Amino acid sequence: MEETLGVRFTDVSVPGHGRITTRTCNGTIPGPTLRVRGGQTLRLTHVNGLPPNPPRTGGHSTPHHPAGTYWYHPHLHGAIAEQIVGGMAGVIVVEGDVDEVPEIRAAADLVVCVNELKVKDGEVPALTSGGWVIGVPSVFTVNGTANPTLRLRPGEVQRWRPAGTHYGPRGCPAR
Repeated sequence: MEETLGVRFTDVSVPGHGRITTRTCNGTIPGPTLRVRGGQTLRLTHVNGLPPNPPRTGGHSTPHHPAGTYWYHPHLHGAIAEQIVGGMAGVIVVEGDVDEVPEIRAAADLVVCVNELKVKDGEVPALTSGGWVIGVPSVFTVNGTANPTLRLRPGEVQRWRPAGTHYGPRGCPAR
């Protein structure tokens, strides 16, 4: 499977906050949902339309790789925090044997991606220090919408595939 992720600054509408300028994958929050089956190869072409990061002083983020492969975010270590709080992430669905169970295959498949955005004056603030988003209110979106309503018909079965990102304690992106 081959996919292209174009990252760039985009003006997006966030209910309750109007239009904001932030980093996106393919122009949306969240980025596109990628689907693969176990054993498949996923080839991503990353088209970087972002300007260079400004020079930074001091330490930088330490790379870490928590268990799970159900969300993605392209990044250069040291810039990940701005990307996470700006919504530049998406979902990867790895399908397998469980998807062939008749009851699961028959259910409506709904990807539920929760993002925590930090928005101030119509944009995500630029990283300037370790506490740069302290006091900046969080805006939580589900599939790019604030306070969505998810509807089910009586007796309907849905398979929810939750994934999400938020900015955790001590400046570490968390899952």
